[in-house]
Amino acid sequence: MFSWVTERLKLLMPAFWRSSNQSYESTYRYLKIDERISTSGQPTAAQFASIKGENFDAVINLSPTDAISAIKDQAEILEALGLDYVHIPVDFDNPSVVAFEHFALEMKNRAEQRIWIHCAANLRVAAFLYRYRVSVLGWSEPEAAIDLDRIWSPSSIWSRFLGR
Repeated sequence: MFSWVTERLKLLMPAFWRSSNQSYESTYRYLKIDERISTSGQPTAAQFASIKGENFDAVINLSPTDAISAIKDQAEILEALGLDYVHIPVDFDNPSVVAFEHFALEMKNRAEQRIWIHCAANLRVAAFLYRYRVSVLGWSEPEAAIDLDRIWSPSSIWSRFLGR
């Protein structure tokens, strides 16, 4: 039943996952955080090429491999483009501290790199960046919430994960 619904959604809402404009700026829910970090929902293969063209060094993916919008061969595409790839699957219904700690470590280790961070719809990413800014970088909650609030208002599960 679930796979039938998934396939119907793909047919009814292709624009959600595939943009006709293949520039990095047209990626679903694209948000430039600063000169070093940009975030989005799932980019297409062509958008990854555009991301590489903007001199990004690495891509961090927070989507599970079975996400509806996932690109099956994403690791291979990014390797061919010369982009470092880090996959940290985050269960949307059960975000984990372990996944967040992995994310925080990658952010620390890549402090000098330009990083593109994505998930299916930029929700996980916005939440992880908020928590990273508050718990690791020491930002105030209102300051860290500016970008989070531009993307979404977290559900109760995510609000608890964020300590809000």
